[in-house]
Amino acid sequence: EGVKGVREALATVPEATKIVEALDKVISMDGANNVGPVGVYKRNTFIAREGYDSLKAWEKQNNTRCKLVVTVAVHEPAARFMTYSLEKNEPWVFSAISASSAEDFMTVLEKFKSTNTKVIMTQVTPAADSDMPIVQDARTALGSHYGYVTQEGYIVGRLLLHGFEKLVADNKPVTRSNFMAAIKGSRFDLGGITMDFTNDNQGSDFIAITSLIDGKWTSMQDATWATWFK
Repeated sequence: EGVKGVREALATVPEATKIVEALDKVISMDGANNVGPVGVYKRNTFIAREGYDSLKAWEKQNNTRCKLVVTVAVHEPAARFMTYSLEKNEPWVFSAISASSAEDFMTVLEKFKSTNTKVIMTQVTPAADSDMPIVQDARTALGSHYGYVTQEGYIVGRLLLHGFEKLVADNKPVTRSNFMAAIKGSRFDLGGITMDFTNDNQGSDFIAITSLIDGKWTSMQDATWATWFK
């Protein structure tokens, strides 16, 4: 799914035609190394050497260098792969998905003394330095337990309360079917995040882009984009 996501993004870029073709081949082969600009590791392991070698082979074959390496993995293998790449003096910028868990990801990087890694991480909740009301509410409610994972749980809790309050206002019993009916087709604000159930059941399409700066996750700034990708 990660490769498909990258492919979809590059499909609109005329200069990326050859890369898109290579990604199509990887997708059809169900995750093969040494086929294109993709490195694959065995799931539920930490061993990424073959994936790293695959990226290096692609660089050599195309007489080019990777700038951004998109990782689709949980925190431990992603952080270990980045650490290994740093040890090989790769100048790559990395990106990671929210499933990598920002706090756990940082713990692994700290263990290997790799917190100077250039990492972009997408989040499905607002950045910790956001001024959104729901972030401030989450900080107050969660205290020392505040983090990206706990904040996501807090937002889900607020969503449930919103639905329950609608049921109480309509004098309806709290049941799963009543709850689904109460929010289906609605669109509302939840402390700065738009919840939209008019087209599907996903609710939120919110994405925050954060970067690892001085050992902390902060909102990605234009200056960081310019410096890392100059």
